Amino acid sequence: MVRDFNFFDTMSFFVITNFVFTFISTYCLIRLFQVRRYVFIKPSIVLLSYTNIFLQWPAAIFSGYYEAWLPNPYTMMFLIHGYVLIGLAGSISTMEEEAKNIWNKTRLAIGSDHSRAYLRSIIALTAVLIFVLILYLLYVPITSTGLYAILFDPLSSGMAREESLKLLENRGVIYAFSIMTSSIAPLLMGLLTMVLIGNNAINKAIKYPGSVFIIILTAIAVSLTGARSGLFNMIVVVCFVILWKKGFSIHPVFLVLLAFFVLSPAIIMTLLREGIGIEDFSGLYFSYMGSILNRIFFMPFHVGCWYMHYAQENGPLGIGAIPKLAKLLRVEPLDGPNIIGLIYGPQYYGKAVLGSISATSGYLFGLYGYFGIISFPISLLALWLTDISVYLYRRLELFALIPCLASINLSTLMFVQSDYTVVILTHGFALILLLSLALSYLGRVGYFDSLWRSNA
Repeated sequence: MVRDFNFFDTMSFFVITNFVFTFISTYCLIRLFQVRRYVFIKPSIVLLSYTNIFLQWPAAIFSGYYEAWLPNPYTMMFLIHGYVLIGLAGSISTMEEEAKNIWNKTRLAIGSDHSRAYLRSIIALTAVLIFVLILYLLYVPITSTGLYAILFDPLSSGMAREESLKLLENRGVIYAFSIMTSSIAPLLMGLLTMVLIGNNAINKAIKYPGSVFIIILTAIAVSLTGARSGLFNMIVVVCFVILWKKGFSIHPVFLVLLAFFVLSPAIIMTLLREGIGIEDFSGLYFSYMGSILNRIFFMPFHVGCWYMHYAQENGPLGIGAIPKLAKLLRVEPLDGPNIIGLIYGPQYYGKAVLGSISATSGYLFGLYGYFGIISFPISLLALWLTDISVYLYRRLELFALIPCLASINLSTLMFVQSDYTVVILTHGFALILLLSLALSYLGRVGYFDSLWRSNA
């Protein structure tokens, strides 16, 4: 099993080649960051950076294992490294001037005061969040939520997490809650962070107590199901806002501290879910951090290789693995993640999997599992299409730009963990852009910011 793999037990041409391509890609991205930092405005460049971290480096580290396990391991090497290097060549050759203009626009956003626009936007998003929260609690009593179970009945938290969202019969409530956690909450957190760290002329009685109250409300809202990802995502957005405000000029030591800060809520929720007392937190903290780091940094790659092994061993799943497209073409739909999970989950975890398991993978591996190597040019095209968002960035008002960028950076991360259309719709990539455009319009309605400043 991969869990028993020892990197030092194997060294071959395949392993060395994977490391060479990984080092080349890493150097290109670092050099690009040093001399043309503005291109990281583009989601394609951000996605390629995530791919380098979450797919290329694990591919190099575990290449000895997958050389023996995969029927055709060189396809894995071509798929991952080709995607990054060819994708990078295509991404840096387009829309460079647009990216530079938007980068300069973020510098203007930092020094500008848009107090009235911030207030309107925060009030509007908070109202929507509260509405969804009330709607959700009408169907799921507070005592039946996953968060309540974590705090007061940890042993039942796993079932409560499933029942408090995935097993709801009302699909409308599920979609509303998902939209709130993936789009509304990140943008709201981004706006609140800009208010708190900026120089906006907002009454301190509103700016500090009001913002802190909404932050706490948002944190509770996204954590109601008991999922660790909700609070983790909100903290990631805050970090991205800070990074954008600093122009991504930040000391590496501070980045390490940010990593501890980002991971801590997930670790604490894990400890609480397992009923571990507060007195044992310090002793188990770093042990659980290792487990969570493994899940974050290595699992997207391992699960992706499950798809690759299945396609090479049994043939691609086909169009049926995309249910909506399958229905449109009158093909029998397949639950691809469940099929893959039931086959490979027991092998990875070393134990039987009861019922069903959804082994979702990033779209690069997912498309390969559905269509084989013919999916490679489709994956590249899908990568470059994410840069359409650059044209929408140009239409955003200054106050909405950095919160939108921070939220999109978070949503882009999901491309290495989920199918392409799932990220665009469910994980909020498209909706964040549309909401940011709507907030920009809302910020322009009525009095202009200059009039607000003159009357303040």
